[in-house]
Amino acid sequence: MAKKKKDDGPLDLDAQMKELEKRIKKLEKDQPDDAIAMVVAANSFDKAMMPFIMGVTAASMGMEVHIFFTFFGINLLKKGYSPKMPGMYMPFTGMMVNKMKTLNIEDFQGQLKMAKELGVNLYACNTSMEMMGIKKEDLTNGIEIVGAAAFLDMAANSKVQLFIS
Repeated sequence: MAKKKKDDGPLDLDAQMKELEKRIKKLEKDQPDDAIAMVVAANSFDKAMMPFIMGVTAASMGMEVHIFFTFFGINLLKKGYSPKMPGMYMPFTGMMVNKMKTLNIEDFQGQLKMAKELGVNLYACNTSMEMMGIKKEDLTNGIEIVGAAAFLDMAANSKVQLFIS
């Protein structure tokens, strides 16, 4: 014999609306920020240009941009650093820079300057700095030194995460 269903009584629409509003607020709070987080672990010309072109573009679109430089990528933040094409392509670095000029694309130092002007957040990995004997005064101005955990918190709250190595 089938059991009789318990009568739940009249629907409490106000209580249901409040519960739905609470759920919506939680979902909105849990949404990632309109941000992009990139990790840069290499210092060659191609690996240097990618995060800056992407970062400058994202900042121009109104996104918050976080770029974390670790391992050899941290060299890109040194004062006056000029990245080269990797390996056997190194002699072609000048050709790439000239081609970029003809296309009105800023060189590396120009991209770095634009990124800072647009508010791109640039971070140096404190562990990599220690490992490589790099001091804060070796870095260009405007660089924040953070650990991996601090950057991972930023990345976890970003819509886009990229790793460039």
